[in-house]
Amino acid sequence: MESEPKSRIGNNRHLTVTNYGKPSSHQNQILQNLTEPHIQSFNYMLEEGLMLAVQNMQPIQFSIPSGARVTLSFQSASIGTPTVAKDNKFASTLKVFPAECRQRGITYSAKIQGSVQWICSDGMQGTTNHPLGDIPVMVKTLKS
Repeated sequence: MESEPKSRIGNNRHLTVTNYGKPSSHQNQILQNLTEPHIQSFNYMLEEGLMLAVQNMQPIQFSIPSGARVTLSFQSASIGTPTVAKDNKFASTLKVFPAECRQRGITYSAKIQGSVQWICSDGMQGTTNHPLGDIPVMVKTLKS
Protein backbone atom coordinates (compact mmCIF):
# COMPACT_ATOMS: atom_id res chain seq x y z
CA MET A 1 0.00 0.00 0.00
CA GLU A 2 1.40 3.36 -1.04
CA SER A 3 1.52 6.23 1.38
CA GLU A 4 -0.04 9.51 0.36
CA PRO A 5 2.24 12.34 -0.75
CA LYS A 6 3.27 14.69 2.07
CA SER A 7 1.46 17.63 0.48
CA ARG A 8 -1.93 15.91 1.05
CA ILE A 9 -1.32 14.96 4.65
CA GLY A 10 -2.25 17.69 7.08
CA ASN A 11 -0.10 18.62 10.01
CA ASN A 12 -0.96 20.16 13.34
CA ARG A 13 1.97 22.56 13.65
CA HIS A 14 -0.34 25.58 13.66
CA LEU A 15 -1.99 24.36 16.89
CA THR A 16 1.14 25.03 18.91
CA VAL A 17 1.47 28.65 17.74
CA THR A 18 0.58 30.96 20.64
CA ASN A 19 -1.52 33.38 18.58
CA TYR A 20 -3.44 30.70 16.62
CA GLY A 21 -7.07 31.74 16.10
CA LYS A 22 -6.50 35.38 17.06
CA PRO A 23 -7.13 37.96 14.34
CA SER A 24 -4.04 39.81 13.20
CA SER A 25 -3.73 43.50 13.97
CA HIS A 26 -3.45 44.18 10.24
CA GLN A 27 -6.70 43.37 8.45
CA ASN A 28 -7.04 42.78 4.73
CA GLN A 29 -8.03 46.17 3.28
CA ILE A 30 -9.74 44.64 0.24
CA LEU A 31 -12.08 42.66 2.50
CA GLN A 32 -12.70 45.73 4.66
CA ASN A 33 -13.67 47.72 1.56
CA LEU A 34 -15.92 44.90 0.38
CA THR A 35 -18.02 44.94 3.56
CA GLU A 36 -18.09 48.74 4.05
CA PRO A 37 -21.27 49.43 1.97
CA HIS A 38 -23.18 46.79 3.94
CA ILE A 39 -22.06 48.24 7.26
CA GLN A 40 -23.00 51.76 6.13
CA SER A 41 -26.42 50.50 5.00
CA PHE A 42 -27.09 48.82 8.35
CA ASN A 43 -26.00 51.95 10.23
CA TYR A 44 -28.34 54.07 8.06
CA MET A 45 -31.19 51.74 8.97
CA LEU A 46 -30.34 52.16 12.66
CA GLU A 47 -29.94 55.95 12.57
CA GLU A 48 -32.62 57.07 10.10
CA GLY A 49 -34.19 54.29 8.07
CA LEU A 50 -36.16 52.61 10.85
CA MET A 51 -37.75 55.90 11.90
CA LEU A 52 -38.57 56.78 8.27
CA ALA A 53 -40.26 53.39 7.88
CA VAL A 54 -42.36 54.04 10.99
CA GLN A 55 -43.33 57.51 9.74
CA ASN A 56 -44.48 56.03 6.40
CA MET A 57 -46.83 53.52 8.04
CA GLN A 58 -50.46 54.55 7.76
CA PRO A 59 -52.67 54.37 10.87
CA ILE A 60 -55.16 51.51 11.03
CA GLN A 61 -58.80 52.20 11.92
CA PHE A 62 -61.43 49.67 12.92
CA SER A 63 -64.68 49.42 14.86
CA ILE A 64 -65.14 47.54 18.12
CA PRO A 65 -68.42 45.85 19.22
CA SER A 66 -69.51 48.95 21.19
CA GLY A 67 -69.51 50.90 17.93
CA ALA A 68 -66.53 53.09 18.81
CA ARG A 69 -63.79 53.60 16.22
CA VAL A 70 -60.22 52.79 17.23
CA THR A 71 -57.11 54.13 15.50
CA LEU A 72 -53.75 52.40 15.92
CA SER A 73 -50.53 54.04 14.77
CA PHE A 74 -46.84 53.32 15.23
CA GLN A 75 -45.02 56.19 16.93
CA SER A 76 -41.47 54.84 17.02
CA ALA A 77 -39.33 51.74 16.86
CA SER A 78 -35.99 50.97 18.43
CA ILE A 79 -33.41 48.22 18.36
CA GLY A 80 -31.68 47.26 21.59
CA THR A 81 -28.20 45.86 22.07
CA PRO A 82 -27.46 42.14 21.72
CA THR A 83 -27.84 40.31 25.03
CA VAL A 84 -28.11 36.76 26.34
CA ALA A 85 -31.52 35.55 27.48
CA LYS A 86 -32.67 37.25 30.67
CA ASP A 87 -33.33 33.88 32.31
CA ASN A 88 -29.66 32.88 31.88
CA LYS A 89 -28.38 32.06 35.35
CA PHE A 90 -24.71 31.64 34.45
CA ALA A 91 -23.79 34.89 32.67
CA SER A 92 -22.19 37.56 34.82
CA THR A 93 -23.43 40.22 32.39
CA LEU A 94 -26.26 40.14 29.86
CA LYS A 95 -24.13 41.72 27.11
CA VAL A 96 -23.06 39.24 24.45
CA PHE A 97 -20.34 39.47 21.81
CA PRO A 98 -20.30 38.06 18.26
CA ALA A 99 -17.59 35.49 19.07
CA GLU A 100 -19.66 34.15 21.98
CA CYS A 101 -22.69 33.77 19.69
CA ARG A 102 -20.59 31.84 17.17
CA GLN A 103 -19.39 29.52 19.95
CA ARG A 104 -22.95 28.96 21.20
CA GLY A 105 -24.34 28.48 17.69
CA ILE A 106 -26.88 31.29 18.15
CA THR A 107 -27.69 34.40 16.15
CA TYR A 108 -26.08 37.69 17.16
CA SER A 109 -29.38 39.57 17.49
CA ALA A 110 -31.17 42.24 19.47
CA LYS A 111 -34.76 42.97 20.46
CA ILE A 112 -36.78 45.34 18.30
CA GLN A 113 -39.50 47.24 20.13
CA GLY A 114 -42.28 49.47 18.85
CA SER A 115 -44.32 52.21 20.44
CA VAL A 116 -47.98 52.04 19.37
CA GLN A 117 -50.53 54.76 20.06
CA TRP A 118 -54.22 53.95 20.24
CA ILE A 119 -57.04 56.48 20.14
CA CYS A 120 -60.68 55.54 20.66
CA SER A 121 -63.53 57.74 19.39
CA ASP A 122 -65.09 57.65 22.89
CA GLY A 123 -62.14 59.70 24.20
CA MET A 124 -59.87 56.99 25.59
CA GLN A 125 -56.29 56.92 24.36
CA GLY A 126 -52.88 55.65 25.28
CA THR A 127 -49.48 54.48 24.16
CA THR A 128 -47.92 51.09 24.69
CA ASN A 129 -44.44 49.74 24.06
CA HIS A 130 -44.52 46.29 22.55
CA PRO A 131 -41.71 43.88 21.69
CA LEU A 132 -41.82 43.03 17.99
CA GLY A 133 -39.22 40.26 17.95
CA ASP A 134 -35.51 39.86 17.36
CA ILE A 135 -33.44 41.23 14.52
CA PRO A 136 -29.97 40.00 13.51
CA VAL A 137 -27.25 42.57 14.16
CA MET A 138 -24.42 43.04 11.67
CA VAL A 139 -20.97 43.04 13.26
CA LYS A 140 -18.83 46.20 13.04
CA THR A 141 -21.93 48.42 13.08
CA LEU A 142 -23.20 50.90 15.67
CA LYS A 143 -25.01 48.14 17.61
CA SER A 144 -22.14 45.66 17.77
